[in-house]
Amino acid sequence: MATTGSALLPHPDGRHVGVDLAVPYFGWIGWGHWVDGRAEVVIADAPDGYLADIHPDGHAYLTVPADDGDSITVRRFPDGSVAASRTAEKVFGDPDTGFDTCGGYLDAQRVIVRSYDGATALLTADTLDVICSINYPHQTPGELRISGRGTWSTLD
Repeated sequence: MATTGSALLPHPDGRHVGVDLAVPYFGWIGWGHWVDGRAEVVIADAPDGYLADIHPDGHAYLTVPADDGDSITVRRFPDGSVAASRTAEKVFGDPDTGFDTCGGYLDAQRVIVRSYDGATALLTADTLDVICSINYPHQTPGELRISGRGTWSTLD
C-alpha cells in the first residue's frame, strides 16, 4: 500500500509507522513507534519529497517529489540516507515532465512510477534503473493503485 499526503504507512517490522507530514511540512517524514508504553516519533528529513511507500522487507523507503522536485529517491531506513535517486527526465526521456505523486514498490525487486502526463515505467527497487516503459492499450489511465504483491490497477 502506497501513500502520500499525511497518511499512515505501517512498516513491515510491525513496530514502526511512517507518516508523511506533507503540507505545510514538505520534506519531513515521521517514524513513530512505542517506547516503554509511550509513543515516540522521530522526524526524518527528505528534502522536496513525500513518503510514497516502504520496501516490503523494510530496509528502505521511497519518496516522490513534492512541488518543484524532480527526483524519485530510495532512502535507507531508519537513517534516511539516499541509496538511489533518479530524475523524471532519465526515466521518461522528456525534460519537461515530472513524477506524479503515485508510485511505489510493486514487489521487492520493482518500483512503478508515473509521470504528470501519465507515462508509466517499471524501475529496479534498489538502483531505480529503468526496466521498461508500460504502454496501455487505450487512453492514459488515472491514478495507480499498487498492491505490493506484484500487481497494480488504475483508477480513473
